[in-house]
Amino acid sequence: MFKRKIKKILIRGTNWIGDAVLTLPAVNAVRKRFPDAEISILVKPWVAELFESSPDIDKIIIYDDKKYSRLCGKRKLISDLKKHKFDMAILFQNAFEAAFITYFAGIPVRYGYNTDGRGMLLTHKIALSDETLKKHQVWYYLDLLRPLGITIKKPELSLKIGNKDKAAASNILKKNRIKKDDLIIGINPGASYGPAKRWFPDRYAKLAEMLIERCSAKIILFGSKDDKEVAAEIASLSSHKLINLAGKTSLSEAIALIERSRLFITNDSGLMHIAAALNVPVIAIFGSTSPERTGPYGKGHHIIYKNAECSPCLKRECPTDFKCMDLISVDEVYNDVEATLAVAQHGGSRKGFPYKKITTPAVFLDRDGTICHETPNYLRDINQLRLIPKAADAIRLINKNNIKAVVITNQSAVARGYITEKKLKRINDALSERLKKKNAIINGVYYCPHHPDVGNDLYKKDCDCRKPKPGLIKRAADELSIDIKKSYMIGDKITDIQLAKEAGMKGILVLTGYGKKDYDIIKKDGLKSPAYIAIDIYDAVKWILRDKNKSAKKRF
Repeated sequence: MFKRKIKKILIRGTNWIGDAVLTLPAVNAVRKRFPDAEISILVKPWVAELFESSPDIDKIIIYDDKKYSRLCGKRKLISDLKKHKFDMAILFQNAFEAAFITYFAGIPVRYGYNTDGRGMLLTHKIALSDETLKKHQVWYYLDLLRPLGITIKKPELSLKIGNKDKAAASNILKKNRIKKDDLIIGINPGASYGPAKRWFPDRYAKLAEMLIERCSAKIILFGSKDDKEVAAEIASLSSHKLINLAGKTSLSEAIALIERSRLFITNDSGLMHIAAALNVPVIAIFGSTSPERTGPYGKGHHIIYKNAECSPCLKRECPTDFKCMDLISVDEVYNDVEATLAVAQHGGSRKGFPYKKITTPAVFLDRDGTICHETPNYLRDINQLRLIPKAADAIRLINKNNIKAVVITNQSAVARGYITEKKLKRINDALSERLKKKNAIINGVYYCPHHPDVGNDLYKKDCDCRKPKPGLIKRAADELSIDIKKSYMIGDKITDIQLAKEAGMKGILVLTGYGKKDYDIIKKDGLKSPAYIAIDIYDAVKWILRDKNKSAKKRF
């Protein structure tokens, strides 16, 4: 398709947080189409944090309005982009300026929709069809990529969160005396587009009171600096204490906090799309905008929308009586909240309210030597990834029995400088994707990038997450609602068996990878034997299912 090899790609990102979230499947599709390319994204500062932990993006270039304003600033931006020597630009932003800048930056392949009179500046101008405009906005960006040979049947939103932001979220919750078993419900009362998209503050306050009194919920108010006033009003109207974090966190911290929420109640906004991308159930209140195009994408969400004769008007401010929002009562929203929590936590039954946390068992899996083959000098490239025979069959068995499959892996190759965390995440994502194609689902991948003796200040540390220490197990249990005592650990090393003992669960040693060598050491040194010695991961899972059945019979 292209006369030259595409080694360096520039993506011009969108300027609004919600739009940027909806580009994530398209960004991931570009990464899969060009797996070896260096991909940079040009975005405004307030959007940049969305991509900081993305394994699909190698570099973030900040479009600073102060630095690049006016004509002289545009010349400076063009000059800065020239230094990168990009081979191709993909323009998710539709503005004329996006094409103008990449044209004069000398990027030989410029790819975008033929909108805003910019067709003459594009080498590949894509016509925008009426069919695309009728679909959800996530398809707007994916359809742009079709001429590149990229077709996605079922796009999925996925948002990565860095360990630093997860730790910051934990500290914020701790300071506000929120425990890990508490029912956290996020409320986002703002909307940057304008007040026509906002449900009334007094109704949000009343809803918060009902959730606290009936469900023992902990309510967190989210929003930007522009939402501080409306959030403060809601907090003042409530007879109970609400945790008002509007304008008090970075976007990354807000994302990590939303992930910890059991439910997110929101107007049509950027944070609504963030919650959806984190698979947090969303109750979305719509008024002046269309939920068909910009509603929360994915399953498990509920939209409350009254089809008033004047809506969707797409206006920033209501010129009449705000009927579209006035028709939405507090009781209606509360009932939807209760029903959504029931589906998420009780399989559809409302029996059990007030809220009770449900935990499930898991099989924790080592990665290299257990699921995929060991690679000399560490697995550093996706092309080296090879599944151990019957690994997918084993994980399908775990899924079939309603047990979570979670990868726990030491990756000191990061500390040693052999691989970056971003590249490691790509490999982990590729492993999950390869298994998913075989209908085997990994519920989470947790890794330790540290080593106590090597690396820089960031990675050289005696951490609590390096096996056999149980830090990763505890984190996975907290985030995925896992009952550790009913769980198992499968691995090919002594450290995996020691980890199982530390965490209080049974450990199974597989004879793949380093298994045979470490089993000889166990026998020679008189170490405590694993609960079972398995030929491979499939044999290990079969034993776990037999063991669980025995335990169930004993209880009865």
